[in-house]
Amino acid sequence: MSSPAASGCPAYPAFPDSNCTGWKHTGVTLTAVPSQVSRGAGWHVDTVGGQQIFYITKDNAVVDSLDIDLCVKVFANNVTIQRSRIRCSDYYAIRMSDPPTRYRGLKLIDVELDGLERAGAQTIAVEEAADGHFLRIDVHGMGSSGPRIGSGTIIEDSYIHDFTCNPGDHTAGLSSNGGGSNIVVRHNNVDIDQRPGCATASWEIALDFGTYNGVLTERNLFNGGSYCAYAALNVPRSVLPPATNVRFVDNVFGRKYAPRCGRYGPIAQWADSPGSVWLNNTWGPGAMATSDHNIGDPVAP
Repeated sequence: MSSPAASGCPAYPAFPDSNCTGWKHTGVTLTAVPSQVSRGAGWHVDTVGGQQIFYITKDNAVVDSLDIDLCVKVFANNVTIQRSRIRCSDYYAIRMSDPPTRYRGLKLIDVELDGLERAGAQTIAVEEAADGHFLRIDVHGMGSSGPRIGSGTIIEDSYIHDFTCNPGDHTAGLSSNGGGSNIVVRHNNVDIDQRPGCATASWEIALDFGTYNGVLTERNLFNGGSYCAYAALNVPRSVLPPATNVRFVDNVFGRKYAPRCGRYGPIAQWADSPGSVWLNNTWGPGAMATSDHNIGDPVAP
């Protein structure tokens, strides 16, 4: 599957930025929630525990052209949020579960997710859920993670950048920790801080609550983290089996913050395992580039 031809973002080997992601490039005028409107088709604003929340409760609802100055709870399946902005610094900017029920199929298209850069906040852009599709999203100001990527989820043509530094916290530009299959991370620009204590990875596949069979990471630009990526193929202390069918293809490991992309290197937890593929991953440019590697040289795992 290739990126949509009408994406508006530059094709690989160029990468997305704020000019082609989020709502601004679409030319829409946003309607403010809750100051201008508080209810629409399939959604409403409610106050719980003294806090206003934006609820989506109808399956297949489409939310369009809203400036949502609230945290969002998606308590429905196959919801689409498009050409909108969401500003929230709680634990999840978008929550996808009402325990014990978990919802699936969220589509985010041309959406800006702003974590508000609140000091000490451990904000995650999107709670992990299955079968999502995130296209041309602009994610910034988070304190813990950009979107959590669930089983069957695709994120592409997106820009994840400028996170808050919370020393000692675990921070990742993109992350997955629940296991799953058929995950695709394609043609994104992930650029986060890598100062000691600020960031773990640009893209982290983690064996916290499940293992993986099928993760494709292709044509992305990574900058920042202790390692720029974690592959979950060799995690000696994990009680879970290692991932299988993990593929890194045509990615660029930039050197904006460190000579080897991350502080300690481009990738951790890599191993030759069933279905693993490391192909045509190269070194990119950056202020910290050294003569050890030229732009376009192959990156060894």
